[in-house]
Amino acid sequence: MTIECYVRGAAAFEGDARTLRPAILPPMLRRRTSPLSRAVAEVLGRLADATGADLGRLPIVHATSHGEIAVTVALLAAVLDPDGDVSPTRFHNSVHNTACGYVSIACGNRAGHTTLAAGPDTAAMALVEAAARLATGDGDVLVVCADEPVPPPLPPRGPAAVTAAAFHLAAARPGARLVLEGPAAPDPRDARAGTPAEAAAALTHAITSRRPGPVVLSSLGPFDGDGGHVYRAALSFDPTDPP
Repeated sequence: MTIECYVRGAAAFEGDARTLRPAILPPMLRRRTSPLSRAVAEVLGRLADATGADLGRLPIVHATSHGEIAVTVALLAAVLDPDGDVSPTRFHNSVHNTACGYVSIACGNRAGHTTLAAGPDTAAMALVEAAARLATGDGDVLVVCADEPVPPPLPPRGPAAVTAAAFHLAAARPGARLVLEGPAAPDPRDARAGTPAEAAAALTHAITSRRPGPVVLSSLGPFDGDGGHVYRAALSFDPTDPP
């Protein structure tokens, strides 16, 4: 499989998202959000500032391995505690597409969004989904890939800190040319990230630094195995395009 599109901009966040104050979320809405949702809103806001992407009009593809896993674990702990208080806010924040739901409400986006998880290929499949939307000819698409550390008592997995990466994709120039290829046999020389969100962040860094070449989008987490294949995104840049 080979898929081609153009990246008009990219943004990433890696770190402690608890103190983030995404400008696209009004304060009354923002106070109800989790760190993961705030990270998604933050990178989408940065992307809109950089590319002029209309967050009220463009469809969003949201990729996340575990979604709001910290909220879900806390909610389950409250259910199991005889004296626990089950929070309605935590309950509605526990669904897989929470982050995009908040962004859609804040920005009045009625274009719709898709939330997906595909194991170690989550970042790659987000690009496949976005390419399918681009093929309809209805305009540009936004992609955001985000995950957070999985809390105890579950086995440790996920990124070391909240990680989110967002992309503004188009069917034609201007923008960095991205060709997604795979599934292909893994190569021992492949630089593979531990999680899909970290793989997406690596792609973001390659785009913003205008570094051509392949980026492996299939992650290699502690429980994923190698899956017997990888997906790679090859980047190329036209010197006449704006940086």
